[in-house]
Amino acid sequence: MKNDFLSKIKSPDTDYGVFEKYLSYDDPILDYQSGYGKDSLYFKDKYDVTAISYSAQLSSHLSKDIDKSFCVDIREAKFVNRFKAIWVDQGFDDHDENLITEILEKMFFALKKDGIILVNIKESQHKNIEFKKIIEKNNFDIIEQNKVISSSHFGSEVRYLYIIKRMSLLNK
Repeated sequence: MKNDFLSKIKSPDTDYGVFEKYLSYDDPILDYQSGYGKDSLYFKDKYDVTAISYSAQLSSHLSKDIDKSFCVDIREAKFVNRFKAIWVDQGFDDHDENLITEILEKMFFALKKDGIILVNIKESQHKNIEFKKIIEKNNFDIIEQNKVISSSHFGSEVRYLYIIKRMSLLNK
């Protein structure tokens, strides 16, 4: 049965094309911190989507539309060499440097060889945690970086959009 609440959520203003140009039809992707699932719903007809959230209530809503929707902390998940890409749209906004480092370590192993992550992070968080250093420390290369203005019902804010690629451990 279709979840009516989710069908009313508008698509976000994030440029999906920046992410999708690295993907092929039916690639396995992870929507990290999926919330109510607007991004998962957008991706579900093109890719093999797994959505995770810290909230059991949000995961429950989403599970009506996304078969692989889980309430789990990624640090406890057993994802290994599973995803071509990971979508992190605002999922790091309230995390400190140590937590982001732990999560990126898990994401590194959850990605397939040459897998990518899109990270959309607010400007204040980007500045506070020296995000580029965290990325490099965790065996990722920056492929793309863009400064964008994001608009929502809360107003406009400056955000940074990264595409980062998993490096081989042999590169270090």
